[in-house]
Amino acid sequence: METADIVGITLNVFLGFILFAFIIYFCCDGLSSINLPPPSPPSPAKIQAVIDSLPGFPFSSITPHDSTECSVCLAEFSESTDLLLHRLPCLHVFHAVCIDIWFRERLTCPFCRSELLPSSSSSSSEVHVSVV
Repeated sequence: METADIVGITLNVFLGFILFAFIIYFCCDGLSSINLPPPSPPSPAKIQAVIDSLPGFPFSSITPHDSTECSVCLAEFSESTDLLLHRLPCLHVFHAVCIDIWFRERLTCPFCRSELLPSSSSSSSEVHVSVV
């Protein structure tokens, strides 16, 4: 291979890299300028429907498969407190007080982010999980 060929290949690679960098820069800049509105908090009726569908249970009912701490407040579950716990349909467990506060902002599991949707029928007290 001659020196001119090596210089030509090197120059083409360099220009290709510069072109690629500009394309990436302008594409990313264009995407970041899209302003999506923040998601609105769930309605109080929807929040209450989800909370009412989750039965509370004491610490003594925890199984070995359950987490040992609340993912909202990061405190360990213990028998010394008389706080009730809630198990979500995705099977994650939280202090009832903590998850009720969490639901005021979003109806998702704080751990796995599965969306919790109250059942559409008014007689049912079920909550459905939608994995996103």
